Amino acid sequence: MSVQYEILQYSRSIRQPTSIIFYGILEKILVYQVPNDSFFVDLSGKQQILVLLTPWKTEGQDATKTLTYVQTTLAPIVTDIRNVKAVIGLVETRGKSGIIDRARESAFAGFDNEDVDFEDGEGE
Repeated sequence: MSVQYEILQYSRSIRQPTSIIFYGILEKILVYQVPNDSFFVDLSGKQQILVLLTPWKTEGQDATKTLTYVQTTLAPIVTDIRNVKAVIGLVETRGKSGIIDRARESAFAGFDNEDVDFEDGEGE
């Protein structure tokens, strides 16, 4: 599945982090139980949902604003599923893969932190 995701970039010269848009392939969704250890502070003993992504090299372009092509794939990364913002499309043209990202004009992905009990029929 092709996705748009955002990562916060920190800079020494800017006090506030900047949100950078990236694109890539969502390879796997991983559920991870964080060990119950004080090292992990607030995450200790909690379940985290992570995604394995293969990013595309797009020179930092935002496909909602400019014509953006996939240049190549980069090394896989793992990030929190909450960084995934939208499912996007690809179109083949003139031997290139163009990214179709209409996320800003339509619905956004949302992830609920609440526990859902699927056994009683809720959340299905």
